[in-house]
Amino acid sequence: MSLENEKQDEISRKTNKESQGIFFTGCTNFIEIVNLNLTAMDQMCCSGLLYSSYVFCRGILKLIWVLANNLYCFPTHTLWMLTLFPLKKCKPNVYWKIEGLLYHWMISMVGCWSWVSGYNVVEVGDDVSRIMDQTVLVIANHQSTADVPLMMGCFNAKEGVLSNLMWIMDSVFKYTNFGIVSYFHDDFFILSGPENRERGVQLLKRHLEKVYKTLNRKWLILFPEGGFLHKRREASNRYLQKNAAQIGFSELRNVTLPRVGAMEAIIESLAPPSIHLNQTFSSDVEEALDDLPNRSNHVIIPPDEPCLKYILDITIAYPSGKPLSLFDIVTGCKEPRDTYFLYKIYEIKMIPSDAEGMKQWLYDLFKLKDDTLQHFYTTGKFPIEVGDGTLLRRPVQQDNLKFVILHCTFIVSTYMHYCILSYLYSLLW
Repeated sequence: MSLENEKQDEISRKTNKESQGIFFTGCTNFIEIVNLNLTAMDQMCCSGLLYSSYVFCRGILKLIWVLANNLYCFPTHTLWMLTLFPLKKCKPNVYWKIEGLLYHWMISMVGCWSWVSGYNVVEVGDDVSRIMDQTVLVIANHQSTADVPLMMGCFNAKEGVLSNLMWIMDSVFKYTNFGIVSYFHDDFFILSGPENRERGVQLLKRHLEKVYKTLNRKWLILFPEGGFLHKRREASNRYLQKNAAQIGFSELRNVTLPRVGAMEAIIESLAPPSIHLNQTFSSDVEEALDDLPNRSNHVIIPPDEPCLKYILDITIAYPSGKPLSLFDIVTGCKEPRDTYFLYKIYEIKMIPSDAEGMKQWLYDLFKLKDDTLQHFYTTGKFPIEVGDGTLLRRPVQQDNLKFVILHCTFIVSTYMHYCILSYLYSLLW
């Protein structure tokens, strides 16, 4: 019995040792696995920290570069315009050609900011190359402070557009660095607020007559919403809910209800004028009317009068409905991404001639924008009508060599102005 007990005890001890060995081996393996996982997590944290540090440092350097770019571009541009001012009086045609070139160069600098950060524009829809030298009203939805710099970069790649366009912008921008450039270019600063609305429209009409027509401008840029999406959406939807029966819909998610005052003024001032038969005409006009085969079916349009021919509707779409900001463009703190510009060209004759019809047309256009953006945010694609085929996507390509040459030109110009001003200062003191 004692021998059997001893054997059983020995077997038990071996079993316990094996169990302990398995347990300790398992614990060791578990600890090793945990250590490996912790090491991987540490590496991920370190790499994430390093990447965040890299993005931060890159953003600081980009911000310094943009500030430096402002310093060697805007002051020298202002000095050139002041120097050339006498030419505006004696040789206005020469003055405006030079001003248009300098204006183009300045907008190119702003367009360079987004290009360097990898924030590119992809054009979708109608081909706008056929209307680049025509009189065009450009209307677009307005989501953020990045809209204008991206549009500037996009238009920079189109030959002959920038020097002959006119921006309609809020009067507050007059007091910014780019506002000075726009002031010399005779862009229009519209008054904001309901108390200034009527006066602002009248001033716009006068500006179109005296500047747009006189200088033979081509593209006229307008944001009909009159403000950013996030600021106006709530008030816009309140108005829509109260007037849904009259307007035809009760909510907009991705755009706001456009204001029609500025567009009415533009259409009234620049649309092809019609001379109706019940008016009193000069003898020359009467003779021209009498020569028509069917006098009642014709209108006369003065041949030298610049008339609006097209409306270019741009739907600005940011990926996932998350717009960039001017801060993002200046610092490049977000990952590179594409912003889409969906183009649709309308001939001016397609727009209703009466004020109420034009207003409803604009409302319906922005409802279509809203549905288009909702489809894009949901599917990543723009809706296409049956028979249209696939909408071509055309990435906007910038000329890097041109950017380098322009930067060097502005730096040399700044140094030249610095030397001249230093010399004049030394003469005075």
